[in-house]
Amino acid sequence: MKVIDGTTFYTITEIAKELGVSIATIRNWEDYEKEVGYECLPQPRRDLDRKQTRYYTHDAVAKFQEFRDGIEYGSIAVASRKKWGQRGKQI
Repeated sequence: MKVIDGTTFYTITEIAKELGVSIATIRNWEDYEKEVGYECLPQPRRDLDRKQTRYYTHDAVAKFQEFRDGIEYGSIAVASRKKWGQRGKQI
């Protein structure tokens, strides 16, 4: 967590804990967003440290929750297959 000019920013780890999901899940959601071609997730700030850590405001939690609760089972598989290849096949 970082506070800059009165605004609190949370790391992807803190957001994942708040949502009860893994960091990899949030990254997969971001890959899915790129695959479908429209922004539906909050965009992180990466300019707050030298490591380009993903930082989100507290408002991002509600947007992530809305996304998590609205996705249908299997819809993220499109991005996962593109990233990892289809199950049982060589990449």
